[in-house]
Formats: sequence, C-alpha cells, structure tokens
Amino acid sequence: MCDCDYDQPSIFSEYIVKSARKDHQCCECQRTIKLGETYEYTFGVWNGVAQTFKTCEQCQEIKHWAIESYEESNDCFCWHYGRMLSDVREYANEIARDVPGITMQWGRRMIAIRRAGGNV
Repeated sequence: MCDCDYDQPSIFSEYIVKSARKDHQCCECQRTIKLGETYEYTFGVWNGVAQTFKTCEQCQEIKHWAIESYEESNDCFCWHYGRMLSDVREYANEIARDVPGITMQWGRRMIAIRRAGGNV
C-alpha cells in the first residue's frame, strides 16, 4: 500500500480509459489527443475543487513503467497530476546509480512522447 505525502481526492468518482470523440489536451505533455485515440480520464474532488485530467497513451505508459519499477524495489511511485513527467524524471535520476540502464529506459519513453507531439 502506497503512503504518498500529498492530498488524496475527497471524492473520487471516475478513472477510466476512453476513446476520444473530440480533441483533448493531455494534462502531462500538453499534446493534442486526437479523435479516436485512447486516453485515461480521471475525475476527483481535491479540497472542494472538482478537477478532471486527461492523459495520453504515451504518458500513461511512462506512468505505469514508473509504478512497476517502484514496485520492484518495494516502494511506490507518488506523482501529482500535471507534474507526473517531472516526477518520473526525478525518480530516474535518484536511482540511476543503483539501477543500470534506468536513464535509457526513461529516455526512450520521453522520445516516444516527443515523437507523438508532446511538449517535453
């Protein structure tokens, strides 16, 4: 069980993968999620403020990679919506000395985001 030091939503009503019926903007890399592409839709209420977040496939992939990498080291990956990519970068830098190749793994994922049109 993760113990992250940030506020969890007081109400968490939805976390699903959808297919875009119109263009959206990824909350992480700022690229346009185009019609027909899948994205992760999250809705919650943090400190009384309702918010939605839409995350493109490439950003979902890097987030799931970080979560799995942390689990392998018996830790958990904590991130903030809108700052997840910088949180992953910090994580990769922290463990680079102990985990050979982690920087290359992170870099390949960031290149995929750039190639898809992400602003990273």
